[in-house]
Amino acid sequence: MPRKKSTRYTEEFKKTIVNLHQNGKSYAEIEQEYGVSHNALAKWIKQYSVVKPDDDTLITAE
Repeated sequence: MPRKKSTRYTEEFKKTIVNLHQNGKSYAEIEQEYGVSHNALAKWIKQYSVVKPDDDTLITAE
């Protein structure tokens, strides 16, 4: 069985997708609308999520 060619996404696209999820769009909706795999989406969310502690300091996962 031939392997599916992997798709490269820009950093801007990934951040846009993560932002959609942070604003309430579900994994399923994003996967269906943008053709992104569940694993890729989970990885991007972990990579680009921003955490805001009580003192409003921005912390990013890197």
